[in-house]
Amino acid sequence: MGHPYPHIFKWSDRWMNFWEELRPGKRFDLDAHLLRNRIQPHKGRANLLSSWAMCANLYFPFGQDAGGLRLLQSFLREHVHPEIADVTKVELEYAAPPKTDLHPAKLLWEKDGDRGSHKTSPDVAFIVTLLDGRPGIVLTEVKFTEHHFYPCSARKMLDAQQRKVCDDPGKVAASWCSLCHQHAEDPRL
Repeated sequence: MGHPYPHIFKWSDRWMNFWEELRPGKRFDLDAHLLRNRIQPHKGRANLLSSWAMCANLYFPFGQDAGGLRLLQSFLREHVHPEIADVTKVELEYAAPPKTDLHPAKLLWEKDGDRGSHKTSPDVAFIVTLLDGRPGIVLTEVKFTEHHFYPCSARKMLDAQQRKVCDDPGKVAASWCSLCHQHAEDPRL
């Protein structure tokens, strides 16, 4: 950004913002995972206030072994839904595979972008199996120091008058069928 901040590492030291076991060459090498899965990590990951770095530090390790997945299952079953029987995977910057009904291009009318960049992708997804054997997913947006949730990607395509609807999320949530611009694009939502 042109000048140093006390809460941002030099880019060469960015991995200091992550638990040692997530650093390159370590047990849960996050960099290798991101490259292997073509995930665009957040550009601000050298920032000590980064929600993306906090999310990776907090959730990614739990998805790397059976013990971590069992801990997540226990927590999610108690605090999210009692039908969660198993957590099978933890995904950072989740986007469903292309050509599926849940891919951002189909579900949210996203026109471009990559997983984690210029496309709506929840910070972390917990892929679960329910007690009756059905698959499920818990999508989670992680905020650490932000003062708000960022606007929906459909909002960018609206004129100023249309965007006013989005300024009252409570009103949109109460009448999303008639007010949500994403829904207007695809009424199946």
